[in-house]
Amino acid sequence: MKRLGADIVSADGAALSNEDIDLLGRQAANRLSVDVRKALGAAGLRDLFKAQLRASDRMWKKLSASPSDAPPKVCFADMKVTGLAFEQFQEAIALENFQRRYAEINPDHCFLNLRDNGIHSMEIFGMYGGPSEVHLTIDPNIDLPFEPDPDFPTLVKGFTTLASDETPINIFVAHQYKPLENGVAMRLGCIFPAATPQELVDGHKWHSAIEFWELVQPGGPD
Repeated sequence: MKRLGADIVSADGAALSNEDIDLLGRQAANRLSVDVRKALGAAGLRDLFKAQLRASDRMWKKLSASPSDAPPKVCFADMKVTGLAFEQFQEAIALENFQRRYAEINPDHCFLNLRDNGIHSMEIFGMYGGPSEVHLTIDPNIDLPFEPDPDFPTLVKGFTTLASDETPINIFVAHQYKPLENGVAMRLGCIFPAATPQELVDGHKWHSAIEFWELVQPGGPD
């Protein structure tokens, strides 16, 4: 963000150089990143990353033009969390709570706003390249390229379009949840176009695991 022109300052208002930032500890660097993203807000982040957003739009349009007979790439992050009831888990991952804590739960998150039947968000997919600005629409009727695990009673599905012009980009979400005796099992699925770089697909498993792990932590940031 500093390279793109964002003002990065310490808690006492002193400007930080690249060298200063490199010497921050993990917690201090994370807190600073969260504070800067929140201060910039949606409009400021869009302006800061405008070149990267145009590039990501071009990338997803190109990737979505993959031959229709090529199978999509699918990734899953399988997780178990103990020490909370399923109702507590549902509350933690509610979209309103997701919006409130979006910046804190993953350093690749820019902003998230709720919209009819879904979300409008800006994030880096799979820790690969720059951010993308997209609309995710929840739709229980979309087809999946795999059979959902029947042991998971809850399935949330959605499709993605570019926020700039509503172009469908063949990214789909398929998250499954299962109550356990003392917790919850998750199977966090994401489907990408066939031509998507494997590094992005593999990286998005970690991305998904990080954000859901942080969402369910007790005493997390507000």
